[in-house]
Amino acid sequence: MRLEIADRVDRLVCEECGGTYQRVYGTVYDDGRRAALYSADLHEEAHDGRVLLVIGADGPDMTDGRPGQAVVIGVWSTESEFQMMIQDRSAFPHEDGLALGRILDREEALRSPAKDELFHIADHIVQDDPRVRDHLEA
Repeated sequence: MRLEIADRVDRLVCEECGGTYQRVYGTVYDDGRRAALYSADLHEEAHDGRVLLVIGADGPDMTDGRPGQAVVIGVWSTESEFQMMIQDRSAFPHEDGLALGRILDREEALRSPAKDELFHIADHIVQDDPRVRDHLEA
């Protein structure tokens, strides 16, 4: 897998804590084809340095180039590794997330046959996007 890191960076205000954060974007390619689009929310003041990833995976039956389904994954670091957990779609209440695909509820995402692939994509984003990795390692 290979990432294409987008130049776009949005500076936003968290509806929950009032703190500012950056939302960064990218595209994931697998064997030359687009596998997913993603955004990563990098909170600067709160939320224990966590990253909120929204990954919109392209399904094999997609013919119009838009992502099919999306998941919200919380990512945080421990002393020895990065941890990830699928979040409910309410963790990402922004309508602009719909551009990444239909955001699945947690239970629906856990039952999805694409779950393992989405975690695999998330691993690549965390390791290969320096903005995400640096935020988690700070």
